[in-house]
Amino acid sequence: MSPARKTGVYVCRGCSIGECIDVDALATMAEAGEGVVVTRTSKAFCLEDARVIAEDVADQGLDAVVIGACSPRVNRRVLSFPPATVRRVNLREQVAWSHAPGEEATQELAADLLRMGMAAARHGTPPQPYTQDHERSVLVVGAGPAGLSAAYAAAEAGYAVTLVEKAPEAGGFLRRIHRGYPSRPDSLDSLVDLDVAGLVGRVASHPGVTLRTSTTVVEVAGQPGRFTVSLEREGGREKIVAGAVVFATGFEPVPAESLAAYGWGRFPNVITSVEMETLAAETEIRRPGDGRPVRRVAILACDGPGDGANLPYTGSVASMVALKQAMYVLERCADAEVFIVYEDMQTPGLDELYYRFVQEKQGVFFLRGQVGAVGEGPDGGLIVTAHHSVLARDGSIDVDLVVLDVGMVPTSAPQVSDPASLHLRYLQ
Repeated sequence: MSPARKTGVYVCRGCSIGECIDVDALATMAEAGEGVVVTRTSKAFCLEDARVIAEDVADQGLDAVVIGACSPRVNRRVLSFPPATVRRVNLREQVAWSHAPGEEATQELAADLLRMGMAAARHGTPPQPYTQDHERSVLVVGAGPAGLSAAYAAAEAGYAVTLVEKAPEAGGFLRRIHRGYPSRPDSLDSLVDLDVAGLVGRVASHPGVTLRTSTTVVEVAGQPGRFTVSLEREGGREKIVAGAVVFATGFEPVPAESLAAYGWGRFPNVITSVEMETLAAETEIRRPGDGRPVRRVAILACDGPGDGANLPYTGSVASMVALKQAMYVLERCADAEVFIVYEDMQTPGLDELYYRFVQEKQGVFFLRGQVGAVGEGPDGGLIVTAHHSVLARDGSIDVDLVVLDVGMVPTSAPQVSDPASLHLRYLQ
């Protein structure tokens, strides 16, 4: 745009400005400025005289307003006069309140500041709004429970959603879980049935959602508001445009190989909590080694000093999984015994209620300590030895089955996938 054609200059006398400098001399100087069509003074432009400036803007078509008064950090709304641009000159803090009154140097300082404000108003151009249209579509990567929920919420808000899943079917890790632990304090005595098919069906049938399975993201380029995303599937590659990208790529269990010290891979009746979900889906929980029914189970939190691979990813979810799987065993066999060996039980918030509920169940025993060893006992059984327990002595437990509580590693972590697995190539 061209420089402002009409400028109004307004000098305030209030807040000691009029007592420090010659305001009338400043107004006379401003009258000779290029493009200045009106100059005024007032005891307080921040009060009722602000109306005078607004009237000048409307009646005389001012393009710019220069106000010599208080700091631009205050009275922003009062001294705003659209469509004119406003240039504030700080005569209060930078002159009247910080320099000797009535001196020539002080007057010259005020005049210089006002001239600079007038020049900025004359040559400045108002900021132009960013008018490029943003793409009103969303790409959600990962069709697990988080991705499904995000896609459904965005579609309900009116956005066109493309939901991408690398697996042949949506649902994510949720499909491998038998049941969920309760999240409401009024239903602690019953585990939650997971309606994965219903969740997937509700999202896939939404008119605003396009579900693409067996598809991976090759590259994300562009910038927020307009991303260009390259997708790859069996039929080849294609590019789509999305205004926003939601990464909900889920997790993978901590590799069981890192828990070999507890007998995994050496004893057939030592399994992970993920494998326990598969056993719990059967009518009766049986030992993998010989198919015998399980009556005594040890669930190990695997949160000791030697669990460096598992420890960063265990926590409140892993603790709740241990409590839930203890209830799996009691649901199948009321007189079974479950021993939960842990060092740090993490059940924050309302989850503490479920912790107390399981504590009170007959047949569930909590042993706080460090697992020393897992050895083989008679008839395919196992012996778990715990050190540094609260009983101030070592303890041994004979069990039929040992369950190792494994943590969750984000699939975007370098341990699981390539560090550049998200393929981000956009302007940040």
